[in-house]
Amino acid sequence: MTINSAVDNKSVCYHKFRAEMRDADVLLFKGRGWVSNIIKWKTQSAYSHAGLVAWWGDRLMVLEAVGKGVRATPISYNLKKYKGGIDYFRCTENLSGPTRQSMLSFAQKQLGKEYDHKRLFGFFIKLMLNKPLQKSESVKVPSTFFCSEYVAEIYEQADCDLVIEHSSQYTSPDKLACSEKLKFVGTLKSAKIEI
Repeated sequence: MTINSAVDNKSVCYHKFRAEMRDADVLLFKGRGWVSNIIKWKTQSAYSHAGLVAWWGDRLMVLEAVGKGVRATPISYNLKKYKGGIDYFRCTENLSGPTRQSMLSFAQKQLGKEYDHKRLFGFFIKLMLNKPLQKSESVKVPSTFFCSEYVAEIYEQADCDLVIEHSSQYTSPDKLACSEKLKFVGTLKSAKIEI
């Protein structure tokens, strides 16, 4: 089942809505590049990338693992430059302020780590060959990440497993979107002013 129909009909204007966005909420991206299109095709999903919402002072950032590594960029920059839509999801569990701060602290400690091209390649091969994904979880924090693994690992650290049937190291953006612990809020529309 694809979840496209569930997420295509509600838009929120970023510059009006941003004050309601909370630390550790999830952004799922609908990329339009060839790699994104293959990921979306094989997972039968609208999504090809994932990131985490983080307030840094008055700046609203997305923490994400991309080809250059784990980084933080302003969400307004992503809305302006990213080729594709960005959907905003909120955790359905009641995460306390200290829990969210702990999640962000863990997420920030991962900044600068390299992107996990090797595991992503293995993950990609499993998807292409319809092989089962790993269920057991490593207790060690990975030294490298790919996007959805990064988000899933941050939630794992808060004892909030978003995708129970897979290891966070084999979590794809579509599995995050289908998680019972995440609720779609809306598709972010570009800000009319730079924030």
